[in-house]
Amino acid sequence: MIATEGIRNRISVRPRSPVNAGVYFFKEVSNLLRATDHEARADEFSLSPQQITGWAKKGFAQIEIDSVFSKHRFIRFPDLITLRMVAILRSHGISLAKTTDAYHFLADALSTTHPFVDRRLWVDDTDIAEDIYAEVDHILVTASRHGQVPFSQLLTRKIVETAKLTFDDENLASTWSPHDKVVIDPQIHSGAPCIEGTRIATRLLHRMHVSGDSPDEIANWYELGVDQVQSAIDWEERLAA
Repeated sequence: MIATEGIRNRISVRPRSPVNAGVYFFKEVSNLLRATDHEARADEFSLSPQQITGWAKKGFAQIEIDSVFSKHRFIRFPDLITLRMVAILRSHGISLAKTTDAYHFLADALSTTHPFVDRRLWVDDTDIAEDIYAEVDHILVTASRHGQVPFSQLLTRKIVETAKLTFDDENLASTWSPHDKVVIDPQIHSGAPCIEGTRIATRLLHRMHVSGDSPDEIANWYELGVDQVQSAIDWEERLAA
């Protein structure tokens, strides 16, 4: 049984698009996905720049070229979040083929250009998940099987965590918190990680610490909590690892 009769017959509307801001080069994307307090188990696959680029080339991201340094390719914030979700689903055992099927199905069903940015996804609560579930028109459907209704809507499932995202009025991801007290906002510093609630980049605090300033001194200068400064330092060290 297919739950998308109404979906496929709905009047065509212009797909919703998230704010196309932020600049992320592939090496940076790789570091972000590996360092985050993330749901994707990085030991399961490389999450290397080459791996991330491969996913982007399969249609999960729009690759742009730096107009000055033509060899430098980058993506925007919506694509960063999309690739994050691909990594999460892959780490749960979802095949790339099913991830791709779900991506295209939800893009059409939800009238959005970035379906993995504006929707929670469900996977089987088993060691090796088999499908991707999402709520469409208030019905739980199997997105990776073109909208089939699961045999039982009471099946045990776990939500792929999106609590670390905040959403705009159209329910599209607008910020991401990859680490405690650290937020990525594409509207601030071109999407560089900053201390939550501020415009202070974590890399700045880390550089000061490397130069010999203590977390207490840095916290005093920027009127931050020592825990905020320490979190920024920890985050930057994870990025560099």
